[in-house]
Amino acid sequence: MGHLGDFLEFIVWLFFSFYMLLVMLRFLLQLARANFHNFFSQLVVTATNPVLRPLRRIIPGLGGIDLAALILLFVLQLGEIVLIGLLPGPQHNVPGSPALFLVTIGMMIDRFVFFYIFCIAVQAIMSWVNPGAFHHPVGSLILQLNEPLLRPIRRKFKPLNGLDIAPLIFLIILMAIHYLIAAPLIDTAAFPHPRG
Repeated sequence: MGHLGDFLEFIVWLFFSFYMLLVMLRFLLQLARANFHNFFSQLVVTATNPVLRPLRRIIPGLGGIDLAALILLFVLQLGEIVLIGLLPGPQHNVPGSPALFLVTIGMMIDRFVFFYIFCIAVQAIMSWVNPGAFHHPVGSLILQLNEPLLRPIRRKFKPLNGLDIAPLIFLIILMAIHYLIAAPLIDTAAFPHPRG
């Protein structure tokens, strides 16, 4: 049953991770006031509207923050943890109530952290290899997601000999959030961290 459990865990993780990525993108694009008129943004909107639109009638936004998307992310993360915990195999377990809440929050934070690590890495590679790629819809969206967070860092830390150190400082901040906030929350239940 061990291999079957591992395979089922992968399927559950894949399904939930894909949809959570779309919901997270919808939340972050709105937060960053990104361009919603390119094809990639429209894809995200089309995929998330069937769930978010009715949810927003019940849960209004607050100060430009899409609370409905955040709550949907929480519910999806909670569902992933519970479903994986119910799968066959000794390595699968569902944490108790208080720990389950903390683990869910920790894993949500980790998703945001590793999403931004990916975005910063992609931006760095694109700027070295093909700066013109930022005119592509996906490249421009990555810039729009990263820049609101990089801009305040650039104001405090000027480039060193023309080298922009803001992405490096941002990566250090992200890893600090992972190690000092997300990981301790996940460890409250000694819950094995899924694939990211």
